[in-house]
Amino acid sequence: MGTSPANALEAIRQRNLNEQLLNLIRPHPTLAIVVGVYILLASISLALLWLTPLSLLRINEALRPFPKIKLPGWVGGIEISLPYLILVAFFAYGDRVLSAWVARNVDQARADFTAVETLGSKTGNLDLPVFLDGRSIPALSAENLRGAFAKTKTCVVIWGEEKKSKTRLGRQIGRWGMEHDPAKRLRINLMLPVLIAEDFNYEPGKDSDPFTRTVRDKLRFDGPHPSIELVVRLLESQRILVIVDGFSDLGQKSQSMIRPYSSDFPANALVVTSRVDEKFDGIPITAIRPAVSSAAGKSGGD
Repeated sequence: MGTSPANALEAIRQRNLNEQLLNLIRPHPTLAIVVGVYILLASISLALLWLTPLSLLRINEALRPFPKIKLPGWVGGIEISLPYLILVAFFAYGDRVLSAWVARNVDQARADFTAVETLGSKTGNLDLPVFLDGRSIPALSAENLRGAFAKTKTCVVIWGEEKKSKTRLGRQIGRWGMEHDPAKRLRINLMLPVLIAEDFNYEPGKDSDPFTRTVRDKLRFDGPHPSIELVVRLLESQRILVIVDGFSDLGQKSQSMIRPYSSDFPANALVVTSRVDEKFDGIPITAIRPAVSSAAGKSGGD
């Protein structure tokens, strides 16, 4: 059976394309090899991203300590780290990788919270009336806060005189971030709560980022110690929920490091308990005040 005109034309077109490609490659064989290698590296990284995302993170963390490599002059002569050179770094902190890291460590976080205190009822609500942004509700639930946590930056201030109620609310919000059922969570993604209830040990100026280092110290994780860069990416993507319990009792130096109004503050999901209604330089805040009696407030302290 003869070849149809359409097939013949397609064969000619394909042959012409191949010849044009070869004409481009022949004068620049080194460039062609480099392009081929990077296509292969990108394909490998994409495959790892879908099949075993945490392997990308492990490779990136293992290669980070290696010195930077200076590229030849014909590609700019710049210095580049090894993870970026082999393209792994471009994939290592993607949403899929960060979600996998949180999923691997969330059981430990749940266990730690459960060990401290069993909170709430079987429905996941606290039987504690509160004022939410000035509106009285009989009991706070995750549903009440989903709108706030759907934003790219969330700051919740739980304020009032009675410490126990504020702490219970703060911890319950942390538990809602770890719920198994996505329909019961604060966000679609899981969140690892980190509780800070004392002054920072790190010094500003001497340590690059005392806040982030403190968060890393308090994270519960399985496996190698996370790098500062990984912790920053988790904070920025709202996969870490920082709960500062007793902000008003922290020293001035520690308070100055908690600045959600700043563009370079990494924590995009922050819960603060305080004796006073903190404003944080006028940024949008979700305010919660336990509706406790004045007698209870006087006996609780902060």
